[in-house]
Amino acid sequence: MIWVYVIIGVGAAVILAWVIIDYLNQASILRPMVGETQTGIGQSEEDFKAEESTIDMVEKEIGNLKTEVAGLEGNIGKTSRKIEELKLKKQR
Repeated sequence: MIWVYVIIGVGAAVILAWVIIDYLNQASILRPMVGETQTGIGQSEEDFKAEESTIDMVEKEIGNLKTEVAGLEGNIGKTSRKIEELKLKKQR
C-alpha cells in the first residue's frame, strides 16, 4: 500500500517539475516582449507629450489669429463705410 503513496508522490513531483520548467520557458520568451512593450509605451508617452505641446501651440496661434481676424474685420467695416461715404459725396 505504501508503494501507491510513493507513486502518487513521485507523479506529483514530476508534474510540479514539468510545470516549473514550462513556466521558466514561457517566462524567458515573454521577458523580451515585456521589455519591448514597456519601451514602446515610454516612446508613445513621449510622442503624446510632444503632440500635446504642439496642440497647445496651435491653439495659442489660433487665438492670436482670431484676434487679428476680428481686428481686420473691423477695419473692413470701417473701410466699407468710408467707401460708401465717398461714393455718396461723389454722387452729390
